[in-house]
Amino acid sequence: MPPEKRPLDTMEAGRFVARFQETKQPSNLLSLNPGLDQDRTFKRPRLMSDQSSRIYDYGGSLLPDRPPCTPIERTPQPMSLIGIGQFHGAESTNAPAEVQLDDLQSMADRLRNAMEQHVLDGTKEFLPLGQLRRICTPANVLEELKGPFPQRAQEYADYVCGKTFEEFRKGHSAHKLFVILVLTKELDKLHRFVEAQVCDRHLPFIWDGNNKLRSRERELVSCQPGEERPCFLENEKNFMRCFYREQWQVLVPFISKINNGQVGEYELGADTIMPWTFHQLVGNESGFSQVFKVKIHKDHHTFDDHEYFALKVLNSGTKQEDFQQELYALRKTPSGSHVIDLFATFKVGDELSFLFPWAKGGSLADLMKGEPSQLFTCSPMVVVKWVAEQCEGIAQGLHGIHNADPPIKGRRHPVTNPQLWKDNYGIHGDVKPDNILRFFREESSHELGELTWSDFGMTKFHTEASRSRQPGNGPLSPTYASPEHNAYSHGVSRRSDIWALGCVFTELLTWIIRGKESHEEYRKARLNEQDVGRRRGSWREDRFFGKTFGNDGIPGIPKNLFVKKSVLQCIEDNKKAVSGAGNEVDYLTEFLDFIRDRMLVIDGDKRAASAEVSQLRKRASNRTEVVEYREVAYSDTASCTMGWFDCYCAFCAGPFHDAYELWTVFLEKWTYPDNWPDGFPLFEGDYNDSSPYVNISETDGEFWDSCVCVTHESPETFVSPECYVGPDTDGVFRISSWGRELDLREDDFVPIHKTCLSFICRHNGITPRELWESFYGDSSEGICGPDSDGLITCVDYYHMEKRNDHEFASALQDRKTKLYSPESMEECNWLLARPTLLPPLKPLQPSTIEMASPGVRKVFGVQELLDAILGYVADVPAEVMEEELKQSQDDFDAPSAIVAAKALLSLTQVDRWFYHEIVTKRQSLFLEAARNFGWMLPFTPDDWSDSKWANDWSKNSGSKSHIDWRAHMLACLNKNTPHVRNRWRFHRMAVQFARGTSRFRNEKRPDWFWNAGKLGFRPDLGPPTHKEWEL
Repeated sequence: MPPEKRPLDTMEAGRFVARFQETKQPSNLLSLNPGLDQDRTFKRPRLMSDQSSRIYDYGGSLLPDRPPCTPIERTPQPMSLIGIGQFHGAESTNAPAEVQLDDLQSMADRLRNAMEQHVLDGTKEFLPLGQLRRICTPANVLEELKGPFPQRAQEYADYVCGKTFEEFRKGHSAHKLFVILVLTKELDKLHRFVEAQVCDRHLPFIWDGNNKLRSRERELVSCQPGEERPCFLENEKNFMRCFYREQWQVLVPFISKINNGQVGEYELGADTIMPWTFHQLVGNESGFSQVFKVKIHKDHHTFDDHEYFALKVLNSGTKQEDFQQELYALRKTPSGSHVIDLFATFKVGDELSFLFPWAKGGSLADLMKGEPSQLFTCSPMVVVKWVAEQCEGIAQGLHGIHNADPPIKGRRHPVTNPQLWKDNYGIHGDVKPDNILRFFREESSHELGELTWSDFGMTKFHTEASRSRQPGNGPLSPTYASPEHNAYSHGVSRRSDIWALGCVFTELLTWIIRGKESHEEYRKARLNEQDVGRRRGSWREDRFFGKTFGNDGIPGIPKNLFVKKSVLQCIEDNKKAVSGAGNEVDYLTEFLDFIRDRMLVIDGDKRAASAEVSQLRKRASNRTEVVEYREVAYSDTASCTMGWFDCYCAFCAGPFHDAYELWTVFLEKWTYPDNWPDGFPLFEGDYNDSSPYVNISETDGEFWDSCVCVTHESPETFVSPECYVGPDTDGVFRISSWGRELDLREDDFVPIHKTCLSFICRHNGITPRELWESFYGDSSEGICGPDSDGLITCVDYYHMEKRNDHEFASALQDRKTKLYSPESMEECNWLLARPTLLPPLKPLQPSTIEMASPGVRKVFGVQELLDAILGYVADVPAEVMEEELKQSQDDFDAPSAIVAAKALLSLTQVDRWFYHEIVTKRQSLFLEAARNFGWMLPFTPDDWSDSKWANDWSKNSGSKSHIDWRAHMLACLNKNTPHVRNRWRFHRMAVQFARGTSRFRNEKRPDWFWNAGKLGFRPDLGPPTHKEWEL
C-alpha cells in the first residue's frame, strides 16, 4: 500500500528514521550545524530557565492549551492530525474558517495575502498565528505535499503537523518550517529537514562565521559522532538567503506570562518582527529610555483585558547590568494595585525593552496639568476622598519597596532561590509625579482610577547592613531630590524617598484644594526663592529646600539647609482653604501638618518611615471618628453646608458610597415630583408645618433638623419625625409625616424624611405600590390599616411570625422568593442601614443620682461603667442567663445580666457618646456580650420562657413561640450576613425597648415591651447579694 494510503504506525516510524540515518549522504551537502556535532559537552539552555525565565522559542511553549482541529477524514489514522489549534478561545466562534485547498490558486499566494504589514517597516510583513492555523490545516498540508512527495506525502504531513498540540507548542512539529519552504518555493527540499529531524524549535537559523546558515538550536536528535544533518547544498546561497528572510515572517513572538506567573524574558534575534499593529512614541525622549504606546496583534498575546500596552525601550547605550537591575527591582517588589505590573521583557538583538500595561489616565504630572473642576464631574468631596485613598495606597506601595521582606511570601513572582533575595531594603530613587501613573481597572473600587508606581530604573535593593547612606549622585530629578541627595552629603537612604513623596503630596493637595493656577504659582514661588548667602550669580532652582552659605564655611558647600518658606506658606494656605469657620481640624489639615512635620524634614533620620506614612489615614479615622471632607475652593457649584454625615435618616445613612452626589443631583436638578412613575400621584399629608421643597443653598438646620432618628437629648425630648406610605381608602397612595413624642404609641417606623422617600422611589424607578408590595407581596393591601412597619421599619416582631399568610419560618428558609423576612428584601434593603460612624461629640460627664433606698453608692466614671457592664455581660454563661430568665419572668428588677444589658442598650440609643464608645472603641467586647444577651431583646415572656435555646429555630405545635429568637439574633450578628442590615436590626430592637412603646400594647398586655426607664438605669453589676455598684 502506498504511504499516502495507510497510516504510519510506531514501528514503521522508527524504521523510517533509521533508514535515513543509515543512508550515506553526498559530500557536497552542508551540515545543519557544521563542526558542532563532536561537541557533546554543550548543554543548550532550557526553553524557560527556572531562575531567569528566559524564553528562546519565541513564546511557542507559552501557547495556551487548545482543542485539536478536525482530523483528515479521507485517511483514517491512529493519531489524528491536529494542525495548530485555536489560539483565542477554546471554542472560539471568531476564529477564521479553515481554507480549503480548492479555494486557492496556490498556498503560497494565500499565505502572502494573509500577511500583516509591519508598522515600523512597510517593506516587512508577518503571518499571524490565526492565519497560519486557518490556511495550514492537516488536510491542506497533505494536499500540498502530494505534489513534490506523492509517495511520502502522508508521512511528511505527520511530521509537519505533529500528533498532539503539545508537540506543536513545544516546537516538535514543523508548521513554520513548512510555511517557510512554501514561501521560498522550495517545498521539495522538505525531506532534508525531515531526515535531519529539524523542526520548529530549531528556528531561527542564523549566519555563522563561514557565511553558512545554521540553527541556533544545537541539541538535535541523538546520533553517532561524526554524523552530519544536511539541509543546504554548498551552491544554494540564494536558497539560504531566502530561507533566512522568510523565517522572520512566521517566527513572530507569542507574548504571555509563564504558567507560574513569572515574567518571560524573551531572547530574540535582531531581525525579529514584533507583532505590533500600532506603535507610537509617547512624550519626550529621556536620557535613558523611550516609551511607546503599542497594540499587539490579537493572535500573539494572552492579555485579553488590555487593548494597548506601554513599551519602554532603553536607549542604545544602556548597559546590560542596568537592564537587569530594573528587571530585578520589578520582580522583587511585592505585588499590589499601586505597583505597576510587568508583562514581559525583550532582548531583540542589542535592543532591551519592557512591556507594561497602558495607563489610560497618564501620569500624575499629566493629571495636574488640567483644571480639577473640568476633569472631575463628581463632587469635590469625592475627589478629596479619592486623593486620600490614593495617597495611602502609593505610600503602602512605597513601603513594599522599602521593606521587601519576607523574600518569598507576597512576592509578585515566585522565587526559586531565596538566597538571592536577601537584599530586602529597596530605595526607589526616582519619586516624582511623572513616575506615578493613573490606571483605570475593572476591579478598581473607584471611578477616578488608581495611582500606581512605575519606572524602577533607579530602584536598588540593599541588605540590612548597606540599606542606608548609598551614594547620592544619581540622575534623580533635582526638584524632588532630598537634601542629602548631593555630592557633599553622606548619601541617601529610604528616607530620601519619603522627602520626595512629601514634595509630591504638597503639589497634589495644592492642585486639588486650590486648582491649577495655584499649583503653578506654587512652582514659581519655589523657583524664585533663592539660597541665602550665595556669592556667585543668582541661582534659581525648583527645589523644596534651600541652602544657607556662610563666609566662614567651605566655598561652594552650604552651611545649613532649610525647607523653603514658599513650601511652608503653601501648606498654610491649603490648610486655610479647607478649614471651617472655627478652624476645625479635619483629615486634610492633619495630612498637611503631617507632611510638614514628618516628611519634609531636613534631617533624614527624623523623617517618618513609609509604614508611618501609609497608616496616616487610618489613624486619622480612629481619632476623629469620621473622616470629614469639606468643600474645596475650586468647586463651581454653590456652596453647601449640609453635612450628610450629620443626618441619621435611613436613606442618608445608607450604604450609597455616592450618597452626597445623588442628593446634590436630586436637590439641584430634580423637581419635587408632581406624579410618581406609572402615574401614581403623590399627595402631601396633613403635616404642613414645613415645605417639602429644599434648595441646596439652605443651611443644615432648616432641613436636617426634621430628619434625625437618634439625638443626644434625653428620652423626654426625643422627637422622631416620620412618614409612611400606605394605600388610602380610595386606593391612592399617600405620603404623610408627623412628629410624635416618645410616650405616644404610634412610632414603630424607621424615621425617614418624606423628601428622602421621594428620592427612594425615583432613584429605583419604582412606584410606592411596588415598594409596598416588595415588603408585603404582590397585590397586597394594607395590613392592620395603613401599616408601614414592614415598609420603613426594619422589623416588626409582632408581624414577623405571620404576614400575608406566610409564616416567618418560610421566609427564613426560602430566601430566593420575595417574602417578608428582612433577609429577602432586595429593592430597598439599604433602608435598613444604620450609620456606623458618628461625628465627634463632647464626652458625657458622669453624674451622681440620689437614690431613695439607703446604702453605699459608688459612682463610676462613664468609661469605667461601660467596661464593667460589657465585661460582666460577656462573662455570664448562657445557662446562668436561662435560669435567671425563668426566675425573673415577672420581676424585671431582678439583679441580673438581663437588666444590665437592657440598660446598656438604652443608654446607647439615647446618647450618641455612648453609641460611639461602645460601637467604635469596644466593638469586639460589645459583640461578644451581644452573643449572650442579644437573644433576650425585646420579646414577650412567652418567647423567653418557651425557647429551647437551640442553634436553629424549631416549630412546636404545643409551644407558644414558633421562633428561636436567640438563634435568629445570633444569625443577625453572624459575619456571613450583610453587616449593615444586621446593625440596623439590632438598633431597632434596642430603640423599641428603650422607648418602651408599642401600638399592640394594651391593658391585657401592658408589658409587651418593657421600658428601660422603668429599670431606672440602675444596672446591678455585682452578684445577686451585692448591692453597692450603682450609678
